This record gives sequence, C-alpha cells and structure tokens, in this order.
Amino acid sequence: MKIYEKGFTFIELILVISLFSIIFVFIIPSLVRPRSFADMVSTQELIYATVKEAQSLAMTNPQREYGVHFEQDKFILFEGSTYSPSDTNNLETTLTTNLSIGSISLPTQDIIFSQVSGEVRNYTSGQDSFELRESNTNDSKTFTINRIGTLDAN
Repeated sequence: MKIYEKGFTFIELILVISLFSIIFVFIIPSLVRPRSFADMVSTQELIYATVKEAQSLAMTNPQREYGVHFEQDKFILFEGSTYSPSDTNNLETTLTTNLSIGSISLPTQDIIFSQVSGEVRNYTSGQDSFELRESNTNDSKTFTINRIGTLDAN
C-alpha cells in the first residue's frame, strides 16, 4: 500500500511564483497606461477650457486683459496685463504628479489676450508653444497657439 503525502514540492512552488511574476510584469503596464491616458486627456481639456475662458473674459470685459501663465507643475488663469503670483484672484490648476509642462516657448511664459478683440497680445511666431508630458508613459502633447487665440495640440 502506497501512502501519498499531500502538499506541494519546492519546485512546484517556485514555478507558480515565477509564472505569477511574469504575468504581473505584463499586466502592470496595462493597468498604468489607461490612468495615464485619462490624466493626459483630462488635463489637455482643462488647458483648452482655461485658455478659452481667459480669451472670453478679455473679449467681454473691455477694461481688463486676461491670460494664462504656465509653470512646470501648474497653470494659472490671471487678470491683468502681467502675471502676479500674489494676486488672490488667480485661478491656479496644479497638475498631477505624473504630468508636467515643459518646453515653454512663450513670451514670459504667458498667453495674454487683448481686450475686446481676444487676440494674443505680443504674439510672436516661434514663441507660441508648450508641451504637456506624462512621465510614466513618456507621452507628450505639444500645444501651439496662433495670433487669434486658437489652441492646437499635436
């Protein structure tokens, strides 16, 4: 009569752990990518909305200019012809930790809209873009604005 012992051998345990490790390595990037994509898309839409809001405010308020100031970890809707960090009316949007703004090629890191016309004040071709970068996937979008305030992302 043979007695069978129940349990797993050390080799079986190592094989199962190895298989789970391999599966885990392939699944994690698949789980991170949708979140990164969602962060990128929602921030891109928020940048569009903020720029359009600044332009709309400048067009409807003949006494004031409005603009958007860009920094590496945030962008700020501000009132006036220059950005003042101490202004309490600034509307600041902080980016998630995996996103950053870089390659800012704007005069004084600002897009400022002229009163009534809504055109970009002091527009200079070649100084009209910035980049939104996602650090986990290395995806990026380059935003370019034209003289009349149309923002485009590539």
